[in-house]
Amino acid sequence: FQVDRSRGNNVVPQKLRRNRNLQEYQTLCLALDDVPAQCSSLPVEPSCWAARSPAYCSAAHSFDALVAARNNEAQTESENVLAEGFWFHLLEDKGAGYIHTNQNGFPSTNVRCCVTSASEMTSSCSNDLLGPIVIKATDRHSNVGVFAFENGVMSGTNSTEMITGDEMTLEDVVSALEAMNPSKIILEELVTASDGKLPTEYKLHVFSNGEVGAVDIVMNRGTDCECYAVIDTDCNRLDQQGCFETMDGNEALDQSGCTARNSGLGLRRAGPVKNNLPICGDIDPDPCLIAKMVELAEVVSETIGV
Repeated sequence: FQVDRSRGNNVVPQKLRRNRNLQEYQTLCLALDDVPAQCSSLPVEPSCWAARSPAYCSAAHSFDALVAARNNEAQTESENVLAEGFWFHLLEDKGAGYIHTNQNGFPSTNVRCCVTSASEMTSSCSNDLLGPIVIKATDRHSNVGVFAFENGVMSGTNSTEMITGDEMTLEDVVSALEAMNPSKIILEELVTASDGKLPTEYKLHVFSNGEVGAVDIVMNRGTDCECYAVIDTDCNRLDQQGCFETMDGNEALDQSGCTARNSGLGLRRAGPVKNNLPICGDIDPDPCLIAKMVELAEVVSETIGV
């Protein structure tokens, strides 16, 4: 999993959740036009497009606003960020993140090769390309610049890329990476679920008080049934309230500081989030697994920021 340490207002939306009726979720989520039939046989299937209102709460309580503010400060005022004792932005380089994780004794995958240009993979990483492998541009977010192959990838021979399902040769991967111009490229071991498919992804947002404010979950990665959910540390859904997507414009605030629910403006702006993923239907996260990840994320967070 990844740890996202956000700076700015130390706000966790627990108080805000008390002011909402989670059952209103269905009225805040527009049904998908066409869900593949095979998704109905899965434990979790895509449900709807998220309502994209002003987070149904004030800007100070919006996760994506906090993350955007953090990123903007790190990119434009990095010296000030470092002077205040924060250096998350340095670990947005996945290679640096791996080194930090490994050197501090935290669980991590094995990185088999690291190069500074895509063309170097054919010579410096040739042996590492033959087995189960993930190729990553180190300075991109989410699955951008990430290529996973169950049986490796070779020159002149098509292999199925597991995230997109596209058939790719090594030359295709090199070309795609060169177009992104990444600072570094790493090759790491492929981790799969027990059925051999890509595992469920988790990303934990940790605020500067060391508290996990949200857990992003991406399910069914690499299939036509991909979907996205956001929960808190007690496994309550946050995406059901619209508290993770903002837009320009103002709406009247009620006494709790939250905008009116079921906003017509919000519903008209319903759409995909998290790299165009729809919202998942009912999910059943393992509370023990979430608790263990939260505990580890808080420890990792302390080594990064304060």
